[in-house]
Amino acid sequence: MSSVFKRYAEIYDAIYSNKDYVSESTYVSDLVEGLSNKTLLDIGCGTGRYSEIFAQTAKSVTGIDFSEEMIDIANSRKQKLPQSLQNKLQYQVGDACTFTSSTTFDVVSSMFHVVNYQTSNANLEAFFSTAYKALKPGGQLVFDFWYGPGVLFDKPAARIIEVKTNEYEIVRKATPKLRINDNCVDVTYDLKVQYQDDSLEPVSFTETHSMRYLFVPELEFFSRDKFIIENAHAWRTHTDPQESDWSAVCIMRRL
Repeated sequence: MSSVFKRYAEIYDAIYSNKDYVSESTYVSDLVEGLSNKTLLDIGCGTGRYSEIFAQTAKSVTGIDFSEEMIDIANSRKQKLPQSLQNKLQYQVGDACTFTSSTTFDVVSSMFHVVNYQTSNANLEAFFSTAYKALKPGGQLVFDFWYGPGVLFDKPAARIIEVKTNEYEIVRKATPKLRINDNCVDVTYDLKVQYQDDSLEPVSFTETHSMRYLFVPELEFFSRDKFIIENAHAWRTHTDPQESDWSAVCIMRRL
């Protein structure tokens, strides 16, 4: 699956340049009663945008991602941070379904719908197994996810976004295909990248990302014997998700 993000990595931060990582990270931190003096594993850290903010308050943060390109960018970003943050932050290539660590953590986070990329039952169980093995007893797992009732109530539709930065002009068209019998949405991204540097040729490419929307009882089933669900909220709220909510967040406690 790492090939899915191979060409996407370079422009990932540009596409999501308007995403409010600071307030989202604060929200996630509050859900696990703060990060002060806690160690954190960030599964699917991407370019490290959440990880580097978590590191401002956590004792230490380890970010993993299956994409070598994403980890390379995360490490490049890390070099621009104050030394005090660099000392608390490390990145490595690792898969959400197979990663193992010689140390355990107080908190595991997995943001930006990483869990939804686990489209098979086996991979979903493996994701929870990874988090379970990585956590200290009583530690917390927090992740956001595509909320099944919301996806089915407000079915996915094609969307186009345009982004302009000092480096790029990007047009991304997202075309979803709902596979209702598999609880999945295949999202095909057609991207056109025009560089502000006229010496560079424009680039066009297509990627398809398969996402499994999830239901709270399903999460409870696949994490059984490992976790209890403490809360499930509509994203960036403290209330139960409703059918109008596409995105939700789940907080689990390791048994």
